[in-house]
Amino acid sequence: MLCCKVWCALVIPTHISLRLLRELQKANDDPVWEDHPELLLWLLYIGGAFTTTETVRSDYVILLRLNTSSRLRGLYKSWQELHEILKRFIWSDAAFTPHVKALWEEVTI
Repeated sequence: MLCCKVWCALVIPTHISLRLLRELQKANDDPVWEDHPELLLWLLYIGGAFTTTETVRSDYVILLRLNTSSRLRGLYKSWQELHEILKRFIWSDAAFTPHVKALWEEVTI
């Protein structure tokens, strides 16, 4: 979980992740993602990696798999390629990599 002294005892990250998921589900068919697939990829991985709710995480996995087989196809083939894309946006290796890589492993099994 993305955590600092202020957020450790709060559910703000999970709440934000759930809200983001709902918006991404509603906008999944929006053609805007055709021009911004890397942003969609970052939003899906960051949102899914930091939720503590299993059902929300499962919904992110479903949405990631759906998009990986369609509009995100060919964008990346390995963790290293995905990592390079994600680092183009707000990124901290120390804070994000373990959680996002775990989600990537879950999505790719």
